[in-house]
Amino acid sequence: MDKFAYLQSLLAPLGADSIEIEDESHKHAGHYEDRPELVPSHIKLTILAKNLENKNLISKHKLINDLLKPAFEQGLHAVSIKFK
Repeated sequence: MDKFAYLQSLLAPLGADSIEIEDESHKHAGHYEDRPELVPSHIKLTILAKNLENKNLISKHKLINDLLKPAFEQGLHAVSIKFK
């Protein structure tokens, strides 16, 4: 399973209409060592999830961070999240 498929699988319970994942690790060279066998160190998520429209921004971020906990344990360091 590639690193994006793994992240998509962790985020599947969101039931999002779409999730775009962008690896931004290269923007942080020297900040976090490059370990291609693990998840990216820095990612940007763009999420369209109509079922989350009634949640406030903090609740959405907490939900996503909770779902990504296994990835954080494997080397994910930072997540930028944008909701459409």
